[in-house]
Amino acid sequence: MYRELNESWKFIGRFFYILYLACSASVWILLVIGFVHSRGDFLVGAALMAFLAASLKLYGSTYLDFTRLAESFPFESQQDLLPRTVRDEAEGLFKNFSAEHSQWQYRQELRMRLAELVKKEPLLLGIYSEEIYSVHPNLIAKMKV
Repeated sequence: MYRELNESWKFIGRFFYILYLACSASVWILLVIGFVHSRGDFLVGAALMAFLAASLKLYGSTYLDFTRLAESFPFESQQDLLPRTVRDEAEGLFKNFSAEHSQWQYRQELRMRLAELVKKEPLLLGIYSEEIYSVHPNLIAKMKV
């Protein structure tokens, strides 16, 4: 049995997250050295690194799921085992279900789509069990039997 390789966006996301952490740490180190030794060049370097860290944070939180990476760093979480499309679709279903404007019929359609998604990807039950229970309690009972 072979080990599945991570998708390329996971490698890129983790690389940029580690780069962001390194930039953030270097900002503090350069600030301390600059203030202790009264060196302006270290303070300018800290400002440049802070700009780079802020840029990486903005790019990463927009495109690379830095919030999820921060929760699962340095090891992978169970959410990393799901394909990105399935995870995004499931989170979208949960968000739409809890929206105030959703009516009963629309919620029923969301329940049916969630049931189809869980049949396609059973790992969702282990990861999002509380959210699935709040949307479709019968689905959890059916799967446990």
